[in-house]
Amino acid sequence: MDRDWSQVARLTAAELPSLTPESERIAREFTRVSRRQSRLIDPNPHGHKASLRALRIVLAWLGAAAPVSERDLQALATLDPNISGQRVIWFLAERGLLEPDPSRQIDRDAQTVRKIIDRFPVPMRDELRSWVQVLKGEGRREHPPLSSRRILVYVRIVRPVLEEWTTRTDTLRSITTEEFKDVLDARKPGAARAAHHALRSLFRGLKQERVIFRDPTRGVTLPGVVTLPASVPSDRLAVLMGQARTPLHRLLLGLVTIHAVTPTQAANVRLDDVDLTRGQLIIKHRYHRRTVYLDPLTAELLTDWLRERQQSWPTSTNPHLLVTSQTALDIAQPPVSDGLLQHVFEKIGIPARTLWQDRVLHEAQLTGDPVHLMRLFGIAAETAMKYVRAAHPERTGRPVTR
Repeated sequence: MDRDWSQVARLTAAELPSLTPESERIAREFTRVSRRQSRLIDPNPHGHKASLRALRIVLAWLGAAAPVSERDLQALATLDPNISGQRVIWFLAERGLLEPDPSRQIDRDAQTVRKIIDRFPVPMRDELRSWVQVLKGEGRREHPPLSSRRILVYVRIVRPVLEEWTTRTDTLRSITTEEFKDVLDARKPGAARAAHHALRSLFRGLKQERVIFRDPTRGVTLPGVVTLPASVPSDRLAVLMGQARTPLHRLLLGLVTIHAVTPTQAANVRLDDVDLTRGQLIIKHRYHRRTVYLDPLTAELLTDWLRERQQSWPTSTNPHLLVTSQTALDIAQPPVSDGLLQHVFEKIGIPARTLWQDRVLHEAQLTGDPVHLMRLFGIAAETAMKYVRAAHPERTGRPVTR
């Protein structure tokens, strides 16, 4: 049973029990570590004081003889804006003084899926949970399970459609084929194709589980149109690096524009995947590994970031190459968030996808060899052929659209 900290959180420092010598030593060590990590003579006043208050409360009330519960620190932090637990959680975990919260060990992507689903009306919420069970391979029929990240992608694609539908219904049983077609007609080709694929999965899963008796997506197809990727003007590419303000932003931009590494791939690169001596970076795809051979500029950007990372968070145990102040000290050791990745490219005004396309298209213009593109960028044969056709439309009689 969780402790009730509501009364304790109101106590002043003078009203709390005195710290034992061991508890006092831990508090001093926390202040010392905080100062070193912040690279300031005096730590951020509010951030450090709020964290130190949380640490002093739990040490004064519970002592240092046993590990401190992460749930206690989380509960304290919700009671007072002047109490913060995240730095304390990391500090205690590093020293074996924390009892982890089992609920935080759950996959973060799975947690996000659950939060999104919980926002919908009860009937639709239950239907979406049935679909997720199917995607996880736990339905009535045996299927290969999808990863939590892939499930999250599906849920995010269908979310805006379901939000539209909830304005007139609270269950997917009432959705008609005409409403499904309206969703596709209202979207651009790329978004329509993604919605078509995800919604077909949703309704097929519900039909399999006998939640619905009629699949409104059955028989609805989209025309097969080959869409050519757009190219970023070369003069605009020349100033992009100057618009990136931090070593992390510059490295991410360099990986995308020079090596066609997607932001998600970059976020999942681990420190063990970096070999500066050989000038190599390993990108792990779902079914294979891609070796990126670093050019001098990317190697310099990578070195600058590693130096910045070490100086900012010297004791971070997060295994990912890219970290932020939120993820570097998080005991769950997550990759950087999708929000940060998106923010980097919003600041320069060009989507990461456009920069990625420009890099692959430029290489296709130089070589015209799909096998070369597959090896260099780790892309599928169909994708490689698409870019070769885009770069050299005269070599094929297949019609394409711009």
